[in-house]
Amino acid sequence: MALSSASGNEPENGHLLVTGAAGYIGRVLVARALAAGWRVTALSRTAPGGAAGRRCRFIPYDLARPIDAAALDGAGKVDAVVHLAADTRIDEQGPGLSEEDEVAAARALLAVASAGGARFIFVSSQSAGAGAETRYSRVKRRIEEVVTGAGGYVVRPGMVYGGPQAAGLFGILCGLVARSPVIPALRPAPQVQPIHVADLCDGMLTLAGVSAPPPGRYDIADPDPVPFDRFLAAIARHRVRRSPLLVPVPYALLVAAARIAARVPFLPTLDLGRVEALRRLPAMDTRPSMVALGLIPRPLADGMRPSGRSRRRLAAEGAALFRYLGAAAPGKGLVRRYVRAIESVDDGVPLGLPAPMLAMPALLRPIDAFPGATGWLRLRLNMAATLLEATPAGDALFVARRPRGILPTAIDIGLTLVADGLALVLSPLAKWVWAKRAGPDGTHRVR
Repeated sequence: MALSSASGNEPENGHLLVTGAAGYIGRVLVARALAAGWRVTALSRTAPGGAAGRRCRFIPYDLARPIDAAALDGAGKVDAVVHLAADTRIDEQGPGLSEEDEVAAARALLAVASAGGARFIFVSSQSAGAGAETRYSRVKRRIEEVVTGAGGYVVRPGMVYGGPQAAGLFGILCGLVARSPVIPALRPAPQVQPIHVADLCDGMLTLAGVSAPPPGRYDIADPDPVPFDRFLAAIARHRVRRSPLLVPVPYALLVAAARIAARVPFLPTLDLGRVEALRRLPAMDTRPSMVALGLIPRPLADGMRPSGRSRRRLAAEGAALFRYLGAAAPGKGLVRRYVRAIESVDDGVPLGLPAPMLAMPALLRPIDAFPGATGWLRLRLNMAATLLEATPAGDALFVARRPRGILPTAIDIGLTLVADGLALVLSPLAKWVWAKRAGPDGTHRVR
């Protein structure tokens, strides 16, 4: 089979080949690619499950047997290859591939893609940049060097979480939090950079499309790290609906307890290799990559939910914006229309307005009154105004049916001048507070 580049095709008409398609990230990538109009060929040891799995072509694939073009006969032209399949062992313990076998499998797949000019995207790991090597990080870095040398794309994701099904490391953490009444909070606390699995997959689809940024390495994660115990607390509260006790534990004490437990039968054991790898994760400056890919990390609390969205926050945001625009009591129907509109055009991600602004929408005035504060707030306000204008209350609010007297008009002008004066004084402070909590492109998002 000859792979070929779709130089004239739009992404929605392209053909995507995905290795590791039955894994945690692979299942989500296949589903989102199909929803975006891609044709998908799934390469994995087992076929992806669910409706998405039934809609894609499945070809059995194993890293232990490097692929060649003959294995893909009948798949048709392929525009991009996403290589997700990996041996996830931290060290050499247990059965699995050797380093050379895994690197050879990546070379073979890259050769098949390069022969037809198909774009190649390798999904690496944040640990590939760690100073202290593990087997896993070493293999990832070696494959990175091969891929970048061939002009391909490398993706380093942060801590991947969320999605309808909890699997991979995220699934392990969910199971731990669900079962244990006490969770050790390491001190010093490791820092993680979360990325929702759907956001990660959207970034990879952008790299696979014809309008992708130049080849190279792209770090996809929240630019602002969070303590690992805070990440576990978010799993407990928003994913598994439990309230385990977080107990601060010095790392040295945890190591000693793990070594004792390993020698005592029937006691649960702890994989210190994974803990150590977590502690040594290097921080990534992800802002350039996130901007280049047009990605905005969703709030951690919302992403933890199986849907990845929070309609309640959107509803509170819509009600506040309507009140700010002059609607004294926006009805539920109007708020629902706002929520549906944001879900259709912005993936349902709330702005993350602080609670005081939700309670007192007039506090938005210092941010909104002058140009350059934030484009996203203006866009949401414009959408809310459009929806409000379509209601009888909005019509009465925005359209003057009768001339106003000189005195009421003078009073309105005076109050407006006073409000704008206060906004001018408070605007620098408001902009500073907003910027401190802004995303990579200035969008305000909170966890």
